[in-house]
Formats: sequence, C-alpha cells, structure tokens
Amino acid sequence: MRTWICSSFLVTAVITLTGCASTPPIAQLSQGTHKVALVQNGTVPLSYTTGVVDAASFWSQYGGGMSGAPVAVAVGNTMGAAGRSEEISQAAQKRDLARTLVGDTDIAPVVNAALLPQLARVWGAGYEQARVITLAEKLASVEPQTLRLQGLQSDADLILMVEVANINVTQKFSLGSAVASGVTFGAGKKALTTEVTVLMRAFKPDPAGTGYKQVWARSCGPNYTTMKTAYYIDDLRQSTAKMAQILDEAKAQSIDRCSRLLAGLSKQT
Repeated sequence: MRTWICSSFLVTAVITLTGCASTPPIAQLSQGTHKVALVQNGTVPLSYTTGVVDAASFWSQYGGGMSGAPVAVAVGNTMGAAGRSEEISQAAQKRDLARTLVGDTDIAPVVNAALLPQLARVWGAGYEQARVITLAEKLASVEPQTLRLQGLQSDADLILMVEVANINVTQKFSLGSAVASGVTFGAGKKALTTEVTVLMRAFKPDPAGTGYKQVWARSCGPNYTTMKTAYYIDDLRQSTAKMAQILDEAKAQSIDRCSRLLAGLSKQT
C-alpha cells in the first residue's frame, strides 16, 4: 500500500518544493539499508524571510522604502529587468531585516539535535551522537528539478538529514486584529512573531549512479496561528530579551510539533 504526501513549505523561493507525490512507505524505503549517515544541515537557520505585513505602514519604515502593496503580493508582480532587480533588492532587504531582528539564536542546533535521533528511530536506524555529521560552512542542498543531493559525499545506503530551513518574521495575525483594523492591514502597530520551517529528508543512492536522490521528505514547525508570543517591532529592536522569548517558544514548538509528526509515522511503520 502506498501513502500520499504533499510537501508544501513557507518560502517557495528558498526551499525546494517536492510537490505532491506517491511515495512508498518508510518500511519499504528502508529495506536493504546497512549503513546510515545522520546529518544536521546547518548550525543556523538556512534562510530568513518576512511574512504578511502592510508594506506601506510597516516595512517601508524599516525595510528601505518598499512600495505600498502588501509584502505577500509585492514580490513577483514586476516585469522586465528593472522589475527583477527591484524584486531582488526587496528580497534582500526583507532577509536582512529578519536576520537583524532574529539575531544570534541556537534554534538550529537545538532543534536538529532533538529531532535527528527520533528520525533515525522511525527509519529503524541506530543513533550515536559521535556518528552525526554536522555541516556548518559548506551546506548540503537539493537540486529542485532532479531532487539530487548536492554538497555531501558519503558511502552510506541511506542519508537522514534535518535542517531548520527558514525563519519567517511575520505579523501575529488573528481575526480580532483584522476586525480592529477594518481588515485593511492599516497603519496601526503590528505585533510580530516568528514561523519556523523544519525539513526532515531521506536520501538513497541514485540507481543511475549520480550520487544520492531524495526519496522522502516532511516539513513541520510552528506558524503564526500556533505561536503565542509576539511583540511590536520597536520593542524587539530595543530588547534582545523579547526576541529571545519568541525564539524560545518557536524552538519548543518546533521540537514538539515535529516530534508529534514523527510519532505518528512510527505508528505506521
């Protein structure tokens, strides 16, 4: 019996989309496995983005003078070379702003270390901390079209990888806040929180002899609807402790939500 999965991630421009695919169950994919490589891909989040916040009243003040269209639709609506150049510039501004607000965080090593043993257990692989490969400066990546693994060499039959793929700084939106602002994303203050995308992947040798190919993937993590902690941007700029509170909750939720996903998979194998 085959199980259906659909991997959809928060930031399509940064994270490889695997799309919806019919994937054999883990019990079938793990057959014939003798040597397993366990990989923590990155010691920091691999990308930083900003989410849905009114650009005219918010990001334009802090993000370098963006246009008045909402951030969610501002990217990708321009045409021609000038439009593409502006789009790249805006993406860089939003990335840098998010990275500045987040600052130094141990979310990647903590989340990766908590989830990798659980991922190994689901796949029936033994776990030893001493065998874990931690990539820091030279990261692994997946080629979007072929799903081939790049940047990592191994002789293992199976590679299991965990990464904190993205931190998204976004408005803590709710129905109440929408009603209060007339559902216009107006010029009122915006309380911010973070969303985290964790990716767990499995790779096996490509029968074509071209390295490793992704055979399984899941994404998990908190979003603005599950996060409770949020502060105004001025508070976050003035107090690293407030951002640390948001990140502490995001860290805990990432581990909890991904652990529950893995627990559910354990019952299926």
